[in-house]
Amino acid sequence: MKNFSITDTKVLTENKIGHFDYRIYEYLCSNFNIKKVSAYIRITDIAGHFALSLPQVKESLGRLSKIIIDGSPLLTIEDGPHYLIFDMPRHKKFINSIGFHRHSAAAGWKNLGSYLKQNQDSKIKKFILYPNLDQYELADKLKTLSNEQFNKLHESQFQYPWIFKNEKKDRTATSTNQSN
Repeated sequence: MKNFSITDTKVLTENKIGHFDYRIYEYLCSNFNIKKVSAYIRITDIAGHFALSLPQVKESLGRLSKIIIDGSPLLTIEDGPHYLIFDMPRHKKFINSIGFHRHSAAAGWKNLGSYLKQNQDSKIKKFILYPNLDQYELADKLKTLSNEQFNKLHESQFQYPWIFKNEKKDRTATSTNQSN
């Protein structure tokens, strides 16, 4: 899931991390393997993704390894036999607190889904004009509105925004043809 990542909010609220380093940390979180609870970090991938040099990436990872939140560093770096070994202890602790455990992510997804559903229901209330009309009935209804009434509306107010866009395009085409 490259377009979705779970990131600890304390990383933001502690104000210990800069914007540049946070972008890299967020990228690392998005590449974190939730099923195995392990970090996937390659310096060359980070450098390529952000168009940085390897020394810039190493400096940023060094700064991230010095940031400690609730007793856990954001990143640890160890010398391996042939390469550097990276780990993300703070992210592991956060993922574990949500309910993601090694080879058992079902509880984590369930907790995350219920949290998102709860917040979606309580915070997002979208008002839709003409909710009982299908797209053809909506098109007919929009055609009956005067230009003054129509101009007060916005496409985000409709269940079928493309119908509004089409009607707006038809009205502008009609008005330009009448003026010629």
